[in-house]
Amino acid sequence: MQIEKINNGIEKIEKVTFRLCDKLIDKADKYYISFRILNRCGFFVQSVNSLVFSFETFFKLLYLLDKEEYTINELKKLSHYNKKIAKKIRLDKEKFKCTWHIINKYDLEGIRYNDSHVTNVLNHLKINGKPFLETINLEILELHRIITEKIREKFKHPNYDAYSLYNNWKFSEKKEIKEIIEECLSKGNEKLDSSDT
Repeated sequence: MQIEKINNGIEKIEKVTFRLCDKLIDKADKYYISFRILNRCGFFVQSVNSLVFSFETFFKLLYLLDKEEYTINELKKLSHYNKKIAKKIRLDKEKFKCTWHIINKYDLEGIRYNDSHVTNVLNHLKINGKPFLETINLEILELHRIITEKIREKFKHPNYDAYSLYNNWKFSEKKEIKEIIEECLSKGNEKLDSSDT
């Protein structure tokens, strides 16, 4: 690998470690869970933004799992270009139809500046006759399966389970989500109660 010079120095080559990969799968899951919660609460722009970040993290993890080492600059060059990363990792277009639909339609700049009603069309989307949320969930589970196999093989961890965070998370009921959001918003000024707002 060619080492790139940065600021009259040499960019450090990092090893792809089990710890790094384990942290990335947790990060990808947290973005996906954020997507589901935000979507359910009606924050469509923010939810798609989280979904796109989730894909970016899953893709970068798959990219790293095929390498022994990398540089930070190398990852920066991939940036937020999910289509570019998906092509590099040879993401199957048939198996991941919904994922490809999202990354072809939405990028971070587009999400930030598009009208919020544009992203809400996703909830009415059907892929192979199945609702969007069901399809995307199946594809996320397939990403977990692929990542689990790759991590087990690469790091000789036969019992590793990339699903652990995802499977242990229980999605809240709408009422509970509303209470959590209201509680979070109320922490700005605890002296105010609901009658003051």
